[in-house]
Amino acid sequence: RAARAGRPTADRSSGRPLPVTDSSGRQGVLAGAASAASLSPGVVFEGRFNPQKNDFLLDGEMPFARFGKMKAQNMILNINSNDQLAMALHFDNLALWNKLELKNFAVQQLAKNNGLSTSVFWNNWEASTNSGALFTNTVFSRADTLLVSTIAIDASQILVKDTVWNITPCAIELTENGFSVDNFRIWHNNQQVAINGTVQKGGNDGIYGYMRNINLSQVLSNVKLGGITMGGMLNAEFKAQN
Repeated sequence: RAARAGRPTADRSSGRPLPVTDSSGRQGVLAGAASAASLSPGVVFEGRFNPQKNDFLLDGEMPFARFGKMKAQNMILNINSNDQLAMALHFDNLALWNKLELKNFAVQQLAKNNGLSTSVFWNNWEASTNSGALFTNTVFSRADTLLVSTIAIDASQILVKDTVWNITPCAIELTENGFSVDNFRIWHNNQQVAINGTVQKGGNDGIYGYMRNINLSQVLSNVKLGGITMGGMLNAEFKAQN
């Protein structure tokens, strides 16, 4: 059967949906492979590999999986390559730590040369919208002998109970010796969280940040706290040093 509508599977050249193998009645070959994982029957991974043409294709389908404190329902995976490596992953529902649920969660990645672009989406399509999108572009390079990963985060928005939170463009740099955050900021009206700074081995710098006018009942409305209700306004500053 073909990939379900809205699932991010794409043909290498045309962008058309790729078929996903019908898993009905077939026992997943990965079931019970790891003690930390619990996989339902019906897991199927199929693909091909041609090293002469640098051609790789993998399609997967998984009705349910539990990995530690993460639960995933109805996963569809597509990975393909030719002159670049593309990955598309979709879950009907992704539950994290039994606290947070992200519906229609999708990740798309494209890797080529020394770059990696990533798009993350989720949307519940219900009366009260909880959705979001994150877009990053990562460049891998070397400074002397150090591997450097420079992550540019594009402007985007997250909706929490129909409330729009804006993410401003920023950059994160990762090396073997530490990391830096350049002007990360997420805000809604007068509520905002900001982080900036550098942490390196042997350095005296630090990560600095603040939270202003954060409405806890609004921000935590989608987080399951075991019957605990959080409310009030949060204002704080913080600093982390090596």
